[in-house]
Amino acid sequence: MRSSRLQANGFSPDKSWQTRLMRHKPLIALTLLTGLTGCGLTSSQAVYEGIRAQEKANAVGTNAPPNQGLPRYDQYEKERSTRPETR
Repeated sequence: MRSSRLQANGFSPDKSWQTRLMRHKPLIALTLLTGLTGCGLTSSQAVYEGIRAQEKANAVGTNAPPNQGLPRYDQYEKERSTRPETR
């Protein structure tokens, strides 16, 4: 009874896991592609702020004066846009 109900729903007890995997292959590929696309969404601001936070954390416990680290990203962008390129 149970096996006939499974067969009616498209699940055959004699199908191997490779056959079932092949049926879901497009879904797996789409999921991986979507996940990898999200990796490209890291902005330069996020990277800059991460470096800034790391430098602040490394400065804890040292005799470095406060506010001696990197400026905020907005200030950094403003200074960068006013400077002429030297390439």
